[in-house]
Amino acid sequence: MRIVRFVTATLFLTLPFHVARSQATGATKTAQTTHKGPCDGAGTQAELDDCFSKLAKSADTSLKSIYRHYMHLLSGEDRSNLQSAQDAWLRYRGAECRVSAGGSQGGSEYPMNFDICVNELTLARIRQIKGDYK
Repeated sequence: MRIVRFVTATLFLTLPFHVARSQATGATKTAQTTHKGPCDGAGTQAELDDCFSKLAKSADTSLKSIYRHYMHLLSGEDRSNLQSAQDAWLRYRGAECRVSAGGSQGGSEYPMNFDICVNELTLARIRQIKGDYK
């Protein structure tokens, strides 16, 4: 049962990454191409890298703030459980993003793909924490 939940959570958390990556690289030829993303103005790979890096850092800063907020509110076992879950999630995020961006390892798109993954997973984690502790 735990494996099923883990696989389901992994699929749920990584889906936004794959959508964002296809949008960022222009692979989506449907109505999504009319959607303006935050890095659409970037003209070079270096500009894309910089833009997605800033998005990932901003999301990470927001996550740290949310995490600190709930760690301040919680106590006892709830606080300990959140801390353990967050530590495990951070390890998961790093590993998942290395795998997700791995197809471009050594190439100029790797930093962008890694940061897109970090951004999307981090935003999903923020929603998850907020939902868990309403």
